[in-house]
Amino acid sequence: MSKEDEKNAEDDEYEQNLTGLPPTVTAMPYQSQECILYGTLHKEHLSDLERRISGLCDPGVEQFSEHEMAFSLRTGSANPDVTIRLRRRFRQESFHTHQWQFRYIGMPEPDQKCPTIVRKVIDSVAYSPDMMHFAKTLGLRMDYEYMIKGSVWTCGKMKITAGSLQKTDKAGTYDKQFLKDVSDSYIIEISTSLPEQADYMPMSEEPSKVKEEAGEISTGAEDAQAEGSSGNQQPILDIKQEGDVKEVGPRRKIRIAVAGCSHGEMDRIYETMAELEREEKQTFDLLICCGDYQAVRNYGDLHHVNVPDKYRQLMTFYKYYSGEKVAPVLTLFVGGNHEASGFLAELPNGGWVAPKIYYMGYASVIRFAGLRIAGLSGIYGAKNFRKGHYERPPFGRDTIVTAYHVREVDVFRLKQLRPPDADESSNPIDIMISHDWPGGIYNYGNVDQLLRYKKHFKDDIDSGRLGNPATMQVLQDIRPRYWFAAHLHCAFAAMVDHPSAAEPTRFLSLDKPIVRRHFLHSLEIEVKVDVPQEDIEFSLSYDPHWLAILKNTDHFTRTDQTQVFMPSKKSVSERWDFRPNEDDIEEIRTLGDLHVPENYEQTAAPTKAANKVKLYDVAPENYYRNPQTAKFCQWLGISDLNKMLIDLNPDEAVGLPYYMVKDSGDENEIKLDDSQDLDFGDDDFMLDNQGAGCGGSDGSNDEGGEDADEAQGNGLGDFEAPKWKGNIAKRESNSAETAEQMQSMKVDEEGGLVLKRRKVDLQEEDD
Repeated sequence: MSKEDEKNAEDDEYEQNLTGLPPTVTAMPYQSQECILYGTLHKEHLSDLERRISGLCDPGVEQFSEHEMAFSLRTGSANPDVTIRLRRRFRQESFHTHQWQFRYIGMPEPDQKCPTIVRKVIDSVAYSPDMMHFAKTLGLRMDYEYMIKGSVWTCGKMKITAGSLQKTDKAGTYDKQFLKDVSDSYIIEISTSLPEQADYMPMSEEPSKVKEEAGEISTGAEDAQAEGSSGNQQPILDIKQEGDVKEVGPRRKIRIAVAGCSHGEMDRIYETMAELEREEKQTFDLLICCGDYQAVRNYGDLHHVNVPDKYRQLMTFYKYYSGEKVAPVLTLFVGGNHEASGFLAELPNGGWVAPKIYYMGYASVIRFAGLRIAGLSGIYGAKNFRKGHYERPPFGRDTIVTAYHVREVDVFRLKQLRPPDADESSNPIDIMISHDWPGGIYNYGNVDQLLRYKKHFKDDIDSGRLGNPATMQVLQDIRPRYWFAAHLHCAFAAMVDHPSAAEPTRFLSLDKPIVRRHFLHSLEIEVKVDVPQEDIEFSLSYDPHWLAILKNTDHFTRTDQTQVFMPSKKSVSERWDFRPNEDDIEEIRTLGDLHVPENYEQTAAPTKAANKVKLYDVAPENYYRNPQTAKFCQWLGISDLNKMLIDLNPDEAVGLPYYMVKDSGDENEIKLDDSQDLDFGDDDFMLDNQGAGCGGSDGSNDEGGEDADEAQGNGLGDFEAPKWKGNIAKRESNSAETAEQMQSMKVDEEGGLVLKRRKVDLQEEDD
């Protein structure tokens, strides 16, 4: 049997299976043209509106309560040509009705001469006990649903409705305790219908009547407002000629620029954004960079970037780190496989790398303007996936590579963002950012076009090695509305539908900043209806669910190289589901303000100018205790990975942070700031290298006199302050120094000395 015969047989079998089913949609379509206007009204003015309408409309008013679901065809377009509305009566005491109004709604027909929206509609009566299944069979995607309850009036051929919208907190459940109001406003709809064949312009009296009626209602409502209040206020009835029911409630469009691999080209990216803003006369609210950001602070950081020597260039980020420039827009980024890994390892939970430039850490979730944005840094490396984060400077040939490999613990934590099991319609995350592609994402886009552009991808696709195989499950679990990535230096788009009624995930990978390459993309994202108005602010805040997840999974934080599997559903004796409950979230709320503090500090010395320097004339940069990480972990009460990495080997390549000495006239003098309550560890204390109060460089006390006598009687005895000259690699030997003393000391490259406190048994003094 040929393939064509097999396909025909399958089609025949499918049709035979359908013959036993009752008809789902009755053959009663009616096509017409609809003239319509929408408006909104605050509930406190509803009584004024109702009095006004009663005097303008036909006698009588009817109450209605309905449940409506809006669908669009899965065309891949952001603005589908057809919207499908399913509506049925909604009565809480007997909600199980299977009769629906099935309405196809065309796109509004633009016409500047017409005073209303005009669109074609087809109405049918549908009957089905499982309408969601039927909708999916038709290839429809549910965009939103709501319950609307209110009043309806008629005025000749016109219909006027005023209704309040409600939504359910539990998908598929419509009991009263799960319903809550979308906003404090009512939606006002004024409409009339014309036969399909009618030309609405010669019959302009119909849309004109709709517009006039809206004007009468609006004028009356404004008069009522003026009589009942004073001061400058917005009109209580806002008539709109565009939009849909989705526009009701507090909504805002966020304009975002997304960049692929940055490769340190921040000047070029910001300049390109500025050019787009001039052309489109709109400003960006946020920039997202998808890895290979290369936050190189100075020439020492270049030793920590895993690239061939010819590519180890300072680029332009150092200007933003030093303060020479300030980012023109708030910038978020995740790490890639070409990073200043030593610097990023100071901020495992994320933090500011420069003013207005925020690193997302190994994995994290933050909020911006009502959007939930998740991030995952690095690329997949199978050999290191189940290890802990153990890499920090000084890097070896292996660790400079493994430092940017994704760890399972971070993927596991992201999976805890999945919604409750009964929730099949939500998208918990608005934007997901990664450097690597989710494994298998090419199956949801034009793979043939991808292979024409990147022919060498074929072997990796055939073997399943292209992308991170662990993150496709993350995509399916947390169902982000958008997923942005980079890494492979090409532009590629895909769309992943979810088996549930949730909005599909739109995937986009971008190129690197090269002329005539798609390295920057701009888009507008709407904040959802249920986002409170007070949350819509253009600053970063921590996500309470993510903070709770960090606390719940803190015992998985480790710095060893043991291969450890994360718990799963198959686990019998240990917990595997760490999704936060209400008690967990309430504990986070007790922390107070969740705004991300702007507490950026320079830990490494900045470079003021990109002078020509031979790389190997500059020592590799040290590793530093970052105050942002210290304060965040103390505040949240979780393990401090930055400190744990230092404690792995506190005597090797650990420096004194630059911000502690930069304002001092002596580079060896420690800056003390009592306003900064920073815990460097219970076992740490510091000395400068001058031996203050104990003599000069030769061990003698130059001051003499009373100070010398006092020093002899202060209990120090013959103690001589340790002398230090330069870096540990250049230090001269001192025969008086024991091996035990050497093990207790840490040195930064400027010569500062940090001693580790040890337990010492002291004899009690005789009275």
